[in-house]
Amino acid sequence: MKTYLLQVPAKKTEEVNWVKPLNNYLLSVYGNTSEYQEDLASLDKLRQDLRGASPNKTGIKLYCKYYSQIELLDLRVPFSSVNKHKKISFEWHDVFQADVTHKQHALPFEKANILFNLGAILSGYAVTRYDEAQKSSSAEGSTNPDELVTESIKVLLQTAGVFQFIQENFLHAPSYDLSQPTIRFLVKLMLAQAQEIFVMKVISGDLEQKKNSLISKLCRSTASHYEECFKMIRELDTDVGSVSTTDEERESDSPDDIWENPTSADYVEEGPQSQLDSNLDESWIAIIHFKLIYYKSLAYYFNGLNFEAGRKYGQALAYLTKSSDILNELPSETLKIIGKKIGGDAYELLDNYKYQKDAVAIKLGDLNKDNDLIYHDIIPSLVTLPDIKPMDSTKIIPMNEIDLFQEINEHNYSHFLTNVVPINIHELLSYYSEEKSQFLRNELDMVDVSNEELASVLEYLKLPKALATLKELLGNEDLGSDPSASDDIDPNLKRIADEVGSKYSADVGNRNQITYTRKQIYDNITEGESILASAQGAVDSERLAKCKDDMIKIKKALYDATNSDGRLFGLVNDSNSQLYQILGKGSASSEFRQLFEVKNGPVSENKLVEEISLLDIDDFKPTKPQGGISKQIKRVEDILHDLNVIRSNKNKLIEALKKEIHEDDISDILILNSRIKSSSEIKQAIFPEEMKKFEVYNNELDKLIERQKTFIKDLGIEWDQLSQNGEVKEIQKSKKFRTQLIEDQQQKIERFYNDIWQQYSTGLSRGVEFYKQLLNYSEGLKQRIISESRREPQRQPQAPFYGQDYRGAPSLPPKRPSQSQPAGGFYSQTPVTPSATGSPSVSNMSRNPSISGGPPQFHQPGQVNPQAQGAGSAPGSDLIYNNPSTYQPNMYNFFSNN
Repeated sequence: MKTYLLQVPAKKTEEVNWVKPLNNYLLSVYGNTSEYQEDLASLDKLRQDLRGASPNKTGIKLYCKYYSQIELLDLRVPFSSVNKHKKISFEWHDVFQADVTHKQHALPFEKANILFNLGAILSGYAVTRYDEAQKSSSAEGSTNPDELVTESIKVLLQTAGVFQFIQENFLHAPSYDLSQPTIRFLVKLMLAQAQEIFVMKVISGDLEQKKNSLISKLCRSTASHYEECFKMIRELDTDVGSVSTTDEERESDSPDDIWENPTSADYVEEGPQSQLDSNLDESWIAIIHFKLIYYKSLAYYFNGLNFEAGRKYGQALAYLTKSSDILNELPSETLKIIGKKIGGDAYELLDNYKYQKDAVAIKLGDLNKDNDLIYHDIIPSLVTLPDIKPMDSTKIIPMNEIDLFQEINEHNYSHFLTNVVPINIHELLSYYSEEKSQFLRNELDMVDVSNEELASVLEYLKLPKALATLKELLGNEDLGSDPSASDDIDPNLKRIADEVGSKYSADVGNRNQITYTRKQIYDNITEGESILASAQGAVDSERLAKCKDDMIKIKKALYDATNSDGRLFGLVNDSNSQLYQILGKGSASSEFRQLFEVKNGPVSENKLVEEISLLDIDDFKPTKPQGGISKQIKRVEDILHDLNVIRSNKNKLIEALKKEIHEDDISDILILNSRIKSSSEIKQAIFPEEMKKFEVYNNELDKLIERQKTFIKDLGIEWDQLSQNGEVKEIQKSKKFRTQLIEDQQQKIERFYNDIWQQYSTGLSRGVEFYKQLLNYSEGLKQRIISESRREPQRQPQAPFYGQDYRGAPSLPPKRPSQSQPAGGFYSQTPVTPSATGSPSVSNMSRNPSISGGPPQFHQPGQVNPQAQGAGSAPGSDLIYNNPSTYQPNMYNFFSNN
């Protein structure tokens, strides 16, 4: 059996020019549109290609791609701003009224028409696949017809989903073919045709007639669908209002609202009028009427066959009689219209009708004869005959579940106008980035604290160096024990301690002074910016612009200097801060001498317990060592190995967390939700949900930190037991052990002095002088801003910050410091006194290329500067004032003589 399917015609449209209006908007916002030109040209070409799209996969892809792109365009670009001058217009012809056109400037109008044509293309593709299935059933080696029929059903259900999307999302359409009654009719028509194809497939596959009951229910459902379609045609007489066709002269002030507001200027009700009944082709109405009669008759026919198989001949005769009566109700005029309008394609329908009519008559005659002669069953009245319960086999496939549409959407999200994000989304992303940063800071703080706890314990226990020394001495038979031996401390170490101690207070004061002065400079900048903002438009804009440029440059200088301060302060970090404090008390302090003393054990029992208790470790009593000394050393080594693995795993988790936070991008989610949720709702609902994906790192870090605490406790116990061993105590009394201790402390102190403290102290002193100069200039600049904001426009402004225009002045290459430049190169030059106005020398400042030119080039955190590497490179040598190739330190030397 074969049927005839109705194909929705596609709407015609005129050309649209997307490139120029979009390019003008993007140019006004982003300043440069070179990276968007390919996307804009592709969108414009895609719109032109749609006018000739055919009902095949290529045409479907074109419509899906175009609709996806204009959806993204609507989300990422405010269309009302793009089209505020009505440069973009969309002109579409009514599909059921060929002489009517509608022109709109509203993007929703374009969307709805594109979706209508997508549904039309899909319906045509479904018809094509169904026809191919019928042709391939008689050809050898062709595509499986069952697969083609299944695909045709699926496409029809997708078509219904597209029209349903139009029905639910585009209200009060300005054209008749997009009106709610018309779209509801098309949805039901696609469902009816999908159900019809499925019924035909089941009937053709049931040659032994074992599914008569199922087929009758499916046919009844098909008839019900067509019956609803036929009723919609008749009921539309009073449901649909006519639509104004002179849209161009009465554009809505809010074109995006034409689907929400029925009183928009793009939509005018003029009273009830026959629409679909007068404009829909009469062949459609005839076919729908024919099919509802035909499938209703089929339902009663197969139900009668089912009763016959069950030997209920009276009921079988009643249903067959009902089937025959229904067929006879079909008007001959309907058959004439079908034969006249459709032509050769209608023969299948007419043949099915004739075949069914003959089959019912033959079966009815045979069954009447058998019942009269043999069975004598009572035939129920047709009035009381129960109707057949319909069984629906179709379900609408929503538009967002169409595989091809999903695939195209995912591709467009990553490849179409990817960097175009609305301002409000940028603000939300900024809030979200701050939440991620806060989460990362919390995790980093937690890991830093745990690492400091571990480092504190290991440093206090002098592990693992003490363990290595112990193993070395155990293998040396001649320990040279001399408990009474006492070596004097190296005078050079005392000199170092006295020098550090003499400058310790000054260093602390300089560091505090840098922090305080930096805050004063920031306050001056903030106050100056406030004055600039309030004076905008009140005085000569050129003078204000120069002041603003100077303010930007001084902010950049402060920002980069603050980064340098962070590196400078970081020289004295947690690993050497304790040694710095001890040396700061001088060589005469007891703490300094204790660095070279050998105790009875690595630590005293009471002090070890006190130290470990600070790390949330329970107090413990040393137990008697079990086994030999080698086993005790092995247990300590195992614990140290486990602690090292935990520390490594924590670092790996932190790096993975940083990477995921850096790569996390929820701009698409925010863009999609910004239409239905306010900013506060997004912050309260979406942000917490998105942050949950990072909780797995927090949980894993918590587990590692808890394990670390357990191992630290075990380490304290094992090391205390080892220190109580008699053989270990003898080693600790040896001259060689004490000599080794003194050598270790000497190396540590000399390394701290040469590689860290000299650079730290020098940098602090020069930093104080630099910030004084910068503070004086910031105050002078603030006073100049106040003065400029009060001057008359005719007066010439004071010379700008760097002696020449920020954007246009040529600059000399940066002067690189000599190899003999002392540490602390950020403040390495001799400062000069500012002029009376608070400004530095123009000749000096104008030679600064980094300020008048581009920004400095920074390395990533943790990246080693190639030019700073070497066997003798000291900690902190990668600071910006020591590595001009990395940070261009001359940009901060505008207070110095060249």
